[in-house]
Amino acid sequence: MRTERELVVRIELAVTPADEVHVRVGDSERIVSGRCRDPLGQGLRRVDRMEIAFGHFERIIPLPVPVEADRGSARLADGFLEIVLPLAETWAPRASCTDIALVR
Repeated sequence: MRTERELVVRIELAVTPADEVHVRVGDSERIVSGRCRDPLGQGLRRVDRMEIAFGHFERIIPLPVPVEADRGSARLADGFLEIVLPLAETWAPRASCTDIALVR
């Protein structure tokens, strides 16, 4: 979603600790990756039905507008990752991706 000044992305990341989530912003995309832990742990192995995905994940999300990645922020709370990127006036090519640290 977009406000007058920011691009905001919300991603559901249930059972994912903040230290397992990585956010990077490139010229035209955001990359969110990490690992969702097995919610059952190692002991229980018979499950009739479970609708919780776990394991490594990576999402590449196109940027629809230019942003100021170095001023971005990310926060993981209540099972949702929220990435906020200030809008930029024009596209400014970057030599590499910008890592955004999660605020806890």
